[in-house]
Amino acid sequence: DRRRLPRPTTRRYGRYLKLNKEDEMLILKMLNLLLVFFVSISATCFASEIRSLMDARGQAVKIPANPIRVITLSEIGLDSALALGIAPIAAAKGRGQKTFPQYLIENYKNELQNVQITGDIGRPNLELLFKLKPDLILTGPTRPETLRLLEKIAPTYVSFKRGEPWNHTFERISQALGKQK
Repeated sequence: DRRRLPRPTTRRYGRYLKLNKEDEMLILKMLNLLLVFFVSISATCFASEIRSLMDARGQAVKIPANPIRVITLSEIGLDSALALGIAPIAAAKGRGQKTFPQYLIENYKNELQNVQITGDIGRPNLELLFKLKPDLILTGPTRPETLRLLEKIAPTYVSFKRGEPWNHTFERISQALGKQK
């Protein structure tokens, strides 16, 4: 009637180290945490170099050389960032839409999966922007009081003027994102 308890399976690593599956999983989790830690530190180091760029208003804006946590508050900002291979952490909804512009969803479905919606163009959710701790906010021309609030959250770069050709805007955004030719 004695029941036998299953013996823990162990593996031998080298001459002295024997681990069971639970210990292996614990070590893997610790290594994974260390990897995440070092990646986040290296990302911070890359983003810490600051440069000054002239935005569409003619204002000099000090921004990270390689921003990582980017928020876009215009359709062309989101479109350009995605075209340059950068998925922002958050973006404004498309004009008159409940989500991002449909043409971007169709072409960048995977890239947009983890992008949060910040509100409407011209009326972002400032509390959410603050919580996201961006390195850079890309926006279009907006009300001066909104710009002042955005500038308190993160470096804010006005990427275009109304009526400006799209290629000028794209070039300005690519410079801000550190992806210029």
